[in-house]
Parts: sequence; C-alpha cells; structure tokens
Amino acid sequence: MMGERGGYITEIFPAIQGEGLFCGERHLFVRFGGCNLRCAYCDTPEGMERPEECLVYVSETPKRLRNPLSAEDLAGIVGEMCSTPGLNRALALTGGEPLLQAAFLAEFLPLNRRNGIQHLLETNGILHEELQKVVDFLDVVSTDIKIESATGQPPRYKDNLRFLEIATRKQTLVKVVVNAETCRDEIETVAGLVASVSPAIPLIIQPQTNTDGSAERSSRNVMDLHEAASMHLDTVRVIPQIHKFMKIK
Repeated sequence: MMGERGGYITEIFPAIQGEGLFCGERHLFVRFGGCNLRCAYCDTPEGMERPEECLVYVSETPKRLRNPLSAEDLAGIVGEMCSTPGLNRALALTGGEPLLQAAFLAEFLPLNRRNGIQHLLETNGILHEELQKVVDFLDVVSTDIKIESATGQPPRYKDNLRFLEIATRKQTLVKVVVNAETCRDEIETVAGLVASVSPAIPLIIQPQTNTDGSAERSSRNVMDLHEAASMHLDTVRVIPQIHKFMKIK
C-alpha cells in the first residue's frame, strides 16, 4: 500500500470551495495523486498519477517537497497553514482519489485531529472497503457518483450503494456531474439509489462547467433533472463550479 511508504500529494493550497454545499467557504485543499477512474470531464488531470513532487502554496511561488510525505510532515504543514488568520479550519481531501491511499490517511488523519481541523473527503464513492478504514476520522463525505453520459465509463452503482451505507455514519452529500447528453432516467436512477440509503442525503446536480464558466446544460434541461431527483430526495440543488468562472484555483 502507498501508505506504508508515505503519501503522494500533488499540491496543498488554500482556496474558496467551488463545489457542493460548502461553496464559498474557505478550505485548505490537499490533492492526492493517483486515480482509479478516467472521467471524460476531469478538470484535474495532474491528479491522475503519483507525482515526484508536492507543491505547497504558502505564497504565489510554491514550495517543492519530495514525495512521498510522511504523515507527521503532512500534519505539520496542514496545522501551520490552517493557523493562518481568516482560514477556515476545514481540510478538503481531494484528488485524484484520496482513498487509493487509505493506509496513509489512517496514519495522517488522527494526527491532524490534534489541530482541531474538520475533514471533508471528496471521493468517487467506489472504494467502500478503503472508506471503512478511515470513516471514523472524517466529518463530511462528499461522494461524486459517476454517470455514463458525463464520464464515458459504465457506472458503478453497486459500489456506490455500499459506499453510501458506510458514509452515512458521517455527514454525507452526493454530487453528480451532468452534461448535454444526460437524460432524466440517469438522474432518477442516482436519486433512487441515494434515497434507498436515506432521502435526507442532499444531492447536488453540477452542470459540467467549461473553463470560461459556461455550462453544458440549458436552464430548462437542468430544471427537468432537478424535478426528477426531487421526486426521491428531500434536498436537491443545482450548483455549478463557481471557481471556474471566478478564475480561481
């Protein structure tokens, strides 16, 4: 496992959260290298592989650290960066897919708890066995359920279901990226899956967003998808990626 030799981190940076229910909040992001999927809409290709270096953005010019990082070193970096005045004490674990390094997370997260920092996991919601190893150290699990029209890959709904059953031990939300090809049936399937675990889990419908901030869905089509999901779930919201049209990281 990667965690036996340390963690492979692509970058560490403070930014405004641009997705989901926490849009607009300031988080510290730790981007893990390596991913088990190859989604057509991926906007972070740098997170797909394990990098040789980790870039730490304490200023405009990043500090370069050699990977892998030890759990102690990462906890020290995060603790220092989260002590900056005005920085929300929330850490977003993103990627890539962080749970590919579950053994490392199981070392790092308990150490980071000492800093009083909340942990938000951003994940593709497939690796349920790995989630089981770290869920007790998390505060929020944000699961990105992948649909074929957007990703170009077959869905993994059985894995998503098992994942959500474990994730609901913590605050849980689900995101689904949609584009011009997404149909109502796909959203009904996702909403029904989520509702079978709990209709109280919020669902975020995220129109695929281009780098110029434009979306891949018309407002009328998004309304139709929202209506379909709302037949199954208590809370459904349409939220684009705000960081793209704000031109921030």
